[in-house]
Amino acid sequence: MTNEELRQTIQTQSAGGKVSCKAMLDLAQQAEITAKQIGEICNELDIKISACQLGCFK
Repeated sequence: MTNEELRQTIQTQSAGGKVSCKAMLDLAQQAEITAKQIGEICNELDIKISACQLGCFK
């Protein structure tokens, strides 16, 4: 999956500028990249991660 495809997928999955932590972890695994890399893309797109599985983000 290219960086542009990842960006488009994240934007498609975001609702109101938010995506769930689980969805992003699943996408990272599917794309064979780290969770940190997914987080950096979300930051670039100004999309917030919600429903953190560790309870860090709400």
